[in-house]
Amino acid sequence: MRITVEIEKGKKSIYIGGIPDTYDDDDWDESDRILTVIFDVIKNNFDARKGKSSNSFFISSNEFTWFRDDLMPIGIYATSPKGNEFIDNLTELLKEKFGNKFFKDKWNNVSAELKFNKKESIKALEYLITQYSLPYRYYHNIAHINQVLQKIEELQQHVNDVNIAILAAFFHDVVYEIRKGKDSSNNEEKRANEASRFLKKLGLHKESIIKVCDMVKATKHHKSTGNSDIDLFLDIDMSILASSADDYELYTKSVMNEYTSVSYSKIEYNKGRKELFLQPLLESEKIFLTEYFEPMETAARKNIKNEIRPGVYVGGVFNRKS
Repeated sequence: MRITVEIEKGKKSIYIGGIPDTYDDDDWDESDRILTVIFDVIKNNFDARKGKSSNSFFISSNEFTWFRDDLMPIGIYATSPKGNEFIDNLTELLKEKFGNKFFKDKWNNVSAELKFNKKESIKALEYLITQYSLPYRYYHNIAHINQVLQKIEELQQHVNDVNIAILAAFFHDVVYEIRKGKDSSNNEEKRANEASRFLKKLGLHKESIIKVCDMVKATKHHKSTGNSDIDLFLDIDMSILASSADDYELYTKSVMNEYTSVSYSKIEYNKGRKELFLQPLLESEKIFLTEYFEPMETAARKNIKNEIRPGVYVGGVFNRKS
């Protein structure tokens, strides 16, 4: 599940996505559990009016409007300060009930399989949750780590050492220094250092720690390393670039919110993103490094071109009329 909170003119919105286009029984159960939590919170706190059409459902009150339909993720829009407070509380509740569970389960599973020191494993998990829950992390948060972990799970038959990739996923964004005036050029090295520090305490042997750190540090440039596991990990980390137009827009807004929340203007952010990230990607021979992601190359390039095309992408928001 992906949770994104946006602020426009002092009013907050929350989007709850990541519910798949096609469902099996487990997916329906997860969606139902999310909706049940939202209904209960609304019922216990607001005098809301319900409305229903053939393919959508919405609730409105003086504080917010909520909707869900067959094609859209769940969206809640605040219309008052009380609505903003409601969104803040609901965000924390959903993250705790749904976002963190998969994250915790994956960590506990790899911890048990590798026979980590139990006390140190609990400390490490608490640290990871704290780091990825920092308030300015609109994209590089637990939801992003969960997406990487899910991709690793889907492609595990192509990974030589799955546990190394899983550990790298947990640590590959654990340090995220993007504040203006601060040095962000060595984030990857700091992340690798944190991985090494914790993995030593957990009892992982030296050779495996080196492999995890190499995988984490490789995310700095996203270029082929000659190591099939690392290259696949890099493709997984970059796979959001080839997502649907709606998911890509949500991703770009989320990353922009990270930078604008730490004192960058939208103009500064867009200029830096284009010059330092997007343009170099378009100029590279290929974005994806492995055969498993090669079919996604065209979609990624299309999304990037749409993002930087004049008149289409301004201030972090797509102009769909263009």
